Parts: sequence; C-alpha cells; structure tokens
Amino acid sequence: MSRSLLGDQDEKTINKLAPLMALYTEIDEYELAKILAYESLWFMEKAYGDDYSLTQEARRNVIVVTTNLEKWRDVEGQAKKLLTSLERTHGMDHADTINMANRLAECFKEQRKFTAAEPLYSRVLQHKRTHLPSDDDTTLEVMASLVFTLRKRSKFPEAATLNQELLDTYTRTLGPTHATTLATTAIKANILYAQQRYPEAVALECDILTTRTAILGPSDPNTLEAKENLARTYLKQEKYDDAATLAEAVLRVREEEGTEDTDEDMLSTIEILKDIYIAAQRWDDARKMVDRELIARQLGTKEKGDAAVITASESLKIVAKGDGDEGEVREVEMMIEKEEKAREERKKRWWE
Repeated sequence: MSRSLLGDQDEKTINKLAPLMALYTEIDEYELAKILAYESLWFMEKAYGDDYSLTQEARRNVIVVTTNLEKWRDVEGQAKKLLTSLERTHGMDHADTINMANRLAECFKEQRKFTAAEPLYSRVLQHKRTHLPSDDDTTLEVMASLVFTLRKRSKFPEAATLNQELLDTYTRTLGPTHATTLATTAIKANILYAQQRYPEAVALECDILTTRTAILGPSDPNTLEAKENLARTYLKQEKYDDAATLAEAVLRVREEEGTEDTDEDMLSTIEILKDIYIAAQRWDDARKMVDRELIARQLGTKEKGDAAVITASESLKIVAKGDGDEGEVREVEMMIEKEEKAREERKKRWWE
C-alpha cells in the first residue's frame, strides 16, 4: 500500500522495508530479504551518502543477508565500504569499526584470502587485548581465528606462540580435559606436525587419544579424529603397522555405522589407509582403498571433485607401478590425461 501511495523512493516507504526484510530473514527467505536490503541501501546512498548513519545501517543489513547466502564477494565489497565509512565517522578504534574489521577478516577467511585476513585479525586482537580481559570469549575467538590464518600461511612459529597462549588460558579456565582445551592441544600437535617435529606431535596426540577414549568412548567422532591424526604422524615416522592399526580401527567403526564412501569423513579415512598401504608397499590393500576412493570421487562433479579424481587416479598409477603392471600404468595415464582435459573444458565453460 505505502509503495503505491508514496512512491518507491520515498523515505517513509524505505523505512517500511526494514521490518519486512527482518521478517524474510527470520523465516530464512534470504533472497527476498536481499532484494529489500539492496533497495534500501540504494535509496540511502543516493539520498544521504555513504557516511550517514542510516546508510551505514542499510549496508550492514546487506552484509548480514549476503553472509547468510554465503555470497562472499558481495559481503567483501560491502564490508570494505562500511569499514572505510566507519573509520571516517567513528574513528579507527571504535567498537563498531573493530567489529566490522573482524567481519571483513572472517569474509576473507571464508574465501581463503589469508594474506588479507591476517592484518585485520591482528588489528582486532590488539584492540581486544587493550580493552577486554585476557580470557574474554570474543578475544579468545579472535585469537583462534588468527592461529588458523597463521597456520594457513605457514607461519608456524607465530601460530605456535599464540596457540600456546590460548591453550594456557583454556587449561586454567576450563581444565585440561575440557573439549575446547583438547581441541586446542590438537592444534598444537598439528603445528608440530607441520614443522616435522613428529616425536613431540606423537606425545601430544597419544595423550589426546587416551583422554578422549576415556571420556567419550572409542567410537566418538572426536576419538576417531584423534586416531586418524596419530595415524598420519606414525606414517611420517614410517611406523606403518602402528599407523595401519589405528586407521583400520577407524574404518571398521565407520563401516559398522553404515557411513557411505562418499562421506567426507569416510573418504578421509580411506585416503589415510591408502597412503599407509602404498608407503608400506601393501599393494593389494592399497588397490582396494584406491578403488573405493576413485569410485567415490567420481561421483563428484564440482571442481573440487574433479581435482580429487585426478589425485586418486595418480594413486592408482603408483599402485600399478608397484604391481609391475606397465599396461595398467599406461591405461591410468591415459585416464588422467582425459580427466585433466575434461576439467579444463569445464573451467573454460564456467568462465564463459
């Protein structure tokens, strides 16, 4: 009613869009909410400019809706504009400005733009250290995000130092056997693994596995994850029998639970076992795992699936060489070449 009487660009009309947009968001109708959010932002920009408080609020609404839709390019563009505007109107150190810097960092992380995310997380963390207690939940969340980003950038010494601070805090406030403390300990072990400090990683991973088994039981997903992490480290130490025992135990649990081979957790277990069997030159066992992985990967049609199919095919080539079957090696090479060409064609069509 109001739009027909007042016109699309009347401020009263625009103000009436806000509760409707909120309703659409509440009932998960994000596409409809997105249309209204952009319309409101367009009007506010034209009428008042970027730095008007209602324009900033309208842009924030767009960011919320596009985040729900996982439209990360849209989120990035709007978050950059809003952060710049808030820096002009509120200052670099205002809480609203810092919160938007954190949201932009999260957007970069979702897009795997870790180089762009790191300085933003560092800025947010510095602010929170200055204004909040060291064990404040939001401070710890930012620390964890920065640890993740540093690991992705292979900055392992910096990640280790910050993660140890997190671990000390969780151990003090939550206790050594709390799920969050154990998860942070697992990250410490992962950093050690990345630094090829395998004996230290094994010591931590054994402690985690023992604790999770005692508290959660041998079949809990977190316990299975601990077994797989330890199996990977044993593989690096060439302790193939120990690695296989752990990974095979995980596989049995997943099979008993009826987990499909296409499930990401099952694929992870199959891939670990494949790598163990190949390294141990257990060619028959390796072939079984490669066949299962290849069939599961071939069901995927997205870019990630295409790359994984090629990787699985490369494993099949290794197994064929191990068996001394030169004919199969040539067949697999032709299959890989065909997959790579098909992948490139799909990429070209996508860009067109």
